[in-house]
Amino acid sequence: LSQGIGVITGLQEHFSWASVAAAGASSAVAQGLQGSAFERAFGTIGVGTVAGFAGGVAAKVVVGGKIDYARIALDSFGNAVGQGVVEQIQGSGQQASKVANRKATQFASNDVGVQTIDDTANPYLGTQIAEPRARTAEDDARLKQLTEALYGSQQSTDVKGSGTDNSSQYAKQSALRATITLDDFGNPTGPLTSLYDLQDKKNFADYLAAVNHRRTTGLALDAQDISTSKAVLFNYYGYSMGEETYSAANTGTAKEQLAGNLNEQTSPAFTRALGAFNQISTNEQGARYDLYSNIQAATGETRGRYVDVTRDNRTVRVNWTADFSNWASDVGVGADEALRKTDYKVYKAAINTAFATDGVDSFSINGSWRPAANDYVSIVGHLPAGVSQNWSMAHVTSKAIDINQINDVRINGGSYTTHHASTTEPSIVENFTDNLLDQPGVRQIFQPWRMWTNINNTYSENTGIGHNNIIHENHLHFGH
Repeated sequence: LSQGIGVITGLQEHFSWASVAAAGASSAVAQGLQGSAFERAFGTIGVGTVAGFAGGVAAKVVVGGKIDYARIALDSFGNAVGQGVVEQIQGSGQQASKVANRKATQFASNDVGVQTIDDTANPYLGTQIAEPRARTAEDDARLKQLTEALYGSQQSTDVKGSGTDNSSQYAKQSALRATITLDDFGNPTGPLTSLYDLQDKKNFADYLAAVNHRRTTGLALDAQDISTSKAVLFNYYGYSMGEETYSAANTGTAKEQLAGNLNEQTSPAFTRALGAFNQISTNEQGARYDLYSNIQAATGETRGRYVDVTRDNRTVRVNWTADFSNWASDVGVGADEALRKTDYKVYKAAINTAFATDGVDSFSINGSWRPAANDYVSIVGHLPAGVSQNWSMAHVTSKAIDINQINDVRINGGSYTTHHASTTEPSIVENFTDNLLDQPGVRQIFQPWRMWTNINNTYSENTGIGHNNIIHENHLHFGH
């Protein structure tokens, strides 16, 4: 009995309080509390106390007269403690076995990160094992608090009191219960943040699962849970909160939809992200956390970012250059939103390739998500300077990045006066490019010396002739 009263008084949705005034009230109450937040907070002893209390009150109502709430509560508590000790002894062996067999959950270090999160009891789905113990003075104080919270501080009065008199026990009970409802998990409605210690990041996944359950079962999400979920999904797991492209079917302007908003009440991007997170594996959740939660702002830059990824005592730094999201910025999309609009699988493929290529200790991304050309024009009024035609949709649909440097080697073909790059492809760029082909889902690789698509499945030379060749003379582009 160690938690506050705030989570225990939401009993109304699980059973009718009218049944408390009839025979069998104790059984009705016990059944109603099974699996609820009350049971998780107070355990079987708490359930037994309230059930016994309800039965005692009902019996007294039937025969009439005054009710000594304190005496009924005291007797109910004593009986519940005795029964609880017996049940604990009988069930302790089975429970201990379950705990011993629980497998540790670790966030994988062989995807994109190294962080390990140890297995802990899930605060949403279960309770810790409690050893049988003797009743304490704290128990007495909690019992008094419970009684007063449910029925007011007066200990002897009739159930209905004086009808509409607001000072009566009945009025106090009715007013209290009117403010409490339960969801189908047995938790009080309102922000789920109150049930989790989100300072401990091991609780993020369970919290997001709880929020998603409310969403998928049609229960209204609390505004605090919406803003908190968005912040966790965005900052720690890399889900964007804006749209990839503007759709007239959605409300708001193109600029607002592309930029996203962590504080708005709802959006298609948020519900997609919440649903997607709860469909991926624990390993992928952990890998995403390891990547996005460690991204830092580059020193002295407004839009540059970097993250260090370590595996097996080797570290690769991923840089996002200061201009990686310029076109996104032109339409009001911030650097961090633009970074997250690019699919995680694209970053994963690039990082896996870096570790597969001997000698790579860093690479720099100078292009990620960009708006569709028609969205850009609708917001800015014209195409970017130096751009004469629309661009492909690979970046727009979050499936591509551009890399302009590996280690200290710039990716640049020089001039193409003879329809050949004037520079020789550096070996580290050559090896990195070849290793990209081993990554699942890669559909296209364009760079100053070689061009490849999964349609032809063979390299062709970049001759510097034609739009696609020309725009890839100074970086490596790959897309899913």
